[in-house]
Amino acid sequence: MAEDRPIFHSEADLQYSLALTLKEMHQDAKVRLEYPVRLITKETADNRALDIWIENMRIPIELKYTNKKLTTSYDGEEFSLKTSRIHNYRYFFVDDVKRIEDLVWDTKVKKGYAIIVTNNASMWSRGRGNSVDFSLHDTLEGELTWHGEKSPKKKPIRLRNKYPLYWKEYSRPNNIRFRYMVVKVVKE
Repeated sequence: MAEDRPIFHSEADLQYSLALTLKEMHQDAKVRLEYPVRLITKETADNRALDIWIENMRIPIELKYTNKKLTTSYDGEEFSLKTSRIHNYRYFFVDDVKRIEDLVWDTKVKKGYAIIVTNNASMWSRGRGNSVDFSLHDTLEGELTWHGEKSPKKKPIRLRNKYPLYWKEYSRPNNIRFRYMVVKVVKE
């Protein structure tokens, strides 16, 4: 996918491109975008839509596309990316992992994926401040707590599995480094 789309305008652009790629790879796949899922667990009721749902394979995929400010042209196309709030995206990514876990544990889903793509080196570096528990540089496990000011939207997240984190090179359009990480969630 990186050869054809080394950079995206937005998370929706990434979502659409990944869906097309999945469909090309698995022609029988019923790929759905923004698929509504009602998930009720002991801890929460969740009505958010999944970014991608491969219906006949029962595979949920959650995506994050977070950026450092960037204005560039690539292959005749202009890109103007705004800086994302890194600590928020760390929290939201871990929340995606937890949501996939809940689907794997509490439904007939056998596996799912949380994927993040970014050009911001702070995402793959050790976190600090409020988001230190949500650092995406090494391993995710146990209960992760937002530090500092309390936020009703940033409740502690308890993960069932231990997730070693591995960042990989995605692309280098105009020598701008993009990396990605895939966290596979299965019941252990």
